Amino acid sequence: MTDTTIATRFVDANGLRFEVTECGDGDGFALCLHGFPESAFSWRHQLPLLARLGYRVWAPNLRGYGRSSRPTGVEDYRIDRLVDDVVGHCQVQPAGGRVAQ
Repeated sequence: MTDTTIATRFVDANGLRFEVTECGDGDGFALCLHGFPESAFSWRHQLPLLARLGYRVWAPNLRGYGRSSRPTGVEDYRIDRLVDDVVGHCQVQPAGGRVAQ
């Protein structure tokens, strides 16, 4: 049976620490990204559903949100830095999962 327990942990990517809400233990990997000014909490209802569909689901609080790192420079929030964070999350996700597209 698929685990649909929602848990929070921290992962390091791109020299920053990110708070990640996770659910599921499936072979697939789904990364749910919040918008502005939301947080990972906005995905709380979708996480168990995606887990039941066979995904390990991560909903990180992006830089500056929740308990994730909060860089102080404006340049730290450029779109290329935010994209690098997303790529970083995909690289540190648990081994063995395939990335959902």
